[in-house]
Amino acid sequence: MNPRSQCARHMSAPSIKIVNPLDEGPISGEDTLVALATYNERANLPTLLPAILYELPNAGVLIIDDNSPDGTGAWAEEFKSREPRVEVFHRKGKEGLGTAYLVAMAFAREQQFTWLITMDADGSHSPSALPKMLRRAVDAPACDVVIGSRYIKGGAIQNWPLKRRMTSSLINWVLRRSLKVGIRDYTSGFRCYRVSRLDRTILRPSDSTGFGFLEELIVRLRESGAVFAEIPITFVDRTLGSSKATWRECRTAAGEILKLIRTQGRNPASRQNSVDLEQDP
Repeated sequence: MNPRSQCARHMSAPSIKIVNPLDEGPISGEDTLVALATYNERANLPTLLPAILYELPNAGVLIIDDNSPDGTGAWAEEFKSREPRVEVFHRKGKEGLGTAYLVAMAFAREQQFTWLITMDADGSHSPSALPKMLRRAVDAPACDVVIGSRYIKGGAIQNWPLKRRMTSSLINWVLRRSLKVGIRDYTSGFRCYRVSRLDRTILRPSDSTGFGFLEELIVRLRESGAVFAEIPITFVDRTLGSSKATWRECRTAAGEILKLIRTQGRNPASRQNSVDLEQDP
């Protein structure tokens, strides 16, 4: 893939400055890549992409499309022809969220971005949270991963049925008890990564190609010495389109999580790599 120049990293990157945490001044996203994994999101991208570029006007956006039957990839290519900050990576079929994120991470490293933000393409992660997430990453130079969390003070979930809320809460409770990384939301895909942390040990192939990769990635980063932080977000269930997670994929993800827990039980963490940023006591 030949990235457009505006999506690639600027030739001279600004140095990271430690600023007052209370400073809520503008942050425009220099040296930041926002990655979206898409499958049948034609209805959501026309609203989502302009909102991302409005919130972070100097960021690049990478769309990884899995040959969406609804024409998402074709629409993204047309948008790219008018918007040089956007790049599109086409895959032959539905290859999974985990492998899509590996593509984004490899691209961010290749183009020497400083930060990589991953978010859902269905509108459940609000672009309005992007500046706050990126500012938290920049303001805390010891932090390598910032997670948009539903399960810390100020976080919330809207429009989920009770069964889904209970399932998500239970999974995260089990992961907190088992993995002991020091975070509360293990399953959130709304994250900001310091790209220099995404080395070959992080980007190695995984048996978890779908949603289970999110939890495995947390463990890989913890084992590499990464430091985590969380900021509160409001997760709003999609209003357009339908969920792409099939029951088969959910069962597979559950199996991957159980396998991860068993593996970590045999190799317990030596410490929690987290910083106390806007977390519950």
